[in-house]
Amino acid sequence: MGIEGLGAAVDTLIAMATARTRDDFCQAMKIWQDDIIKYRCGLGERQVRELIGDRRGWECKDVQFHVLDSSFDRVTDRSLRAKLE
Repeated sequence: MGIEGLGAAVDTLIAMATARTRDDFCQAMKIWQDDIIKYRCGLGERQVRELIGDRRGWECKDVQFHVLDSSFDRVTDRSLRAKLE
């Protein structure tokens, strides 16, 4: 295996680890979201009123987390990209 092949193998391993980390993070965020919804939906009337004043507009399941994928590779301005990196 030449240096190019070694570089490609390393790049593949890094990409796999990155994808796995992203997947694990997304799963953790889903569990956290579910836990918060469970907590909110378990609150009693008095607790909700203490937290928000009244129940108007209160929906215990109204919690959403979003995970966004971004990459400095997508920044086309070379100067800005260099600063970010």
